Amino acid sequence: AGKTNAQILYDALVAQAKCSPRGPTCCAKCNNGGYHYMICYPEKCVPEVMGFFRFRFDMHSKVYQHKTTTAGAAMIVDILRKADPYYVISAGAGGDEQQYSISSAVINQDAFLTLKDTIIEDIKNSTSR
Repeated sequence: AGKTNAQILYDALVAQAKCSPRGPTCCAKCNNGGYHYMICYPEKCVPEVMGFFRFRFDMHSKVYQHKTTTAGAAMIVDILRKADPYYVISAGAGGDEQQYSISSAVINQDAFLTLKDTIIEDIKNSTSR
């Protein structure tokens, strides 16, 4: 059985090691094989670690950075920007309640914690402009 992502991350060590002077493992910082802090894994973990990072690379190239995903994210940002002046978040206790816009909710913990994944649906169902 393979290791879980958490186990792979737990096995990681930070060590100062010599960079390979040439080839695919040469870093962009140096071309002569200098010493750097690197994330290192025990040799027995290499196949699983390579699979872990290959999977992440594939997800970024096929899903996270896919043109449809990027377009959808841009539309959500547009919705949030347009709703910002109208969608009011109330936060505070008793007579100390204050009003926040979506973008200013980050300055108040209580206001920020009221923002949920349902915000787009909440905006759609709101009675404000």
